[in-house]
Amino acid sequence: MRDYRHFLFFTRQIGTDKVVLDQEETRHAVNVLRLSEGERFLATDGRGNTYRCIHGGIHNHQLEGIIEEKRFKGRTLPLIHLFIGMPERDSLETALVDCTALGAASITPLICEFSQKQWWKNAWQKQFQRFQNKMISSVKQSLSSWIPELNQPTAFAHLNSLSGIVITADPDGRSIYSNREKIINADTISLLIGPPGGFSPTEEKILEDPGILHVKIAASRLRTELAASALLAQVSGLFTD
Repeated sequence: MRDYRHFLFFTRQIGTDKVVLDQEETRHAVNVLRLSEGERFLATDGRGNTYRCIHGGIHNHQLEGIIEEKRFKGRTLPLIHLFIGMPERDSLETALVDCTALGAASITPLICEFSQKQWWKNAWQKQFQRFQNKMISSVKQSLSSWIPELNQPTAFAHLNSLSGIVITADPDGRSIYSNREKIINADTISLLIGPPGGFSPTEEKILEDPGILHVKIAASRLRTELAASALLAQVSGLFTD
């Protein structure tokens, strides 16, 4: 296998001295990356832990890794919680993949007045594991060690879990840099993104709260999933040296 530091595997099977990759991860490691017994690899549990391991053999079609070193990396502050107006399923999936790589601490789909085709009503539990798998793939690709918490869809009207600095994407708002001094010392930030079609007049009235920062993220109107990634990237960029 090429430099083991360029690849990351995911596992939930972790003991005191070894990790076990499931059959799918094992096939990828052995058949695609040509990982051989005795070679090193990296694995994560998605909870901040990264394990440097040595391929110790395959048992019951699952690769066992002997743990050489365990490292824990806490979440980078501020914790950024994303609330995204519910788009179509594929668009939500795109947002989950991109915002996982960008370091969102949690992602909550918002059911808004203009949310259309309520595909999630009878399909959320069925799709949840697929969404989790997409976020796991994003963590592996970005060499991150944290998977965001994916919450159940929540009605905008019932939203009561906003914390820290609250920011909403608004084409009539000010740039993120104009708001920098209000944001830079925050430990927690909540980001609000409207659904396709935007927030309704009733929802916009609620967002007129003077404590909410309205940020313009682009010169043109963006798709919901792109707006989520753009705002998250701009906010997190304020905290990058």
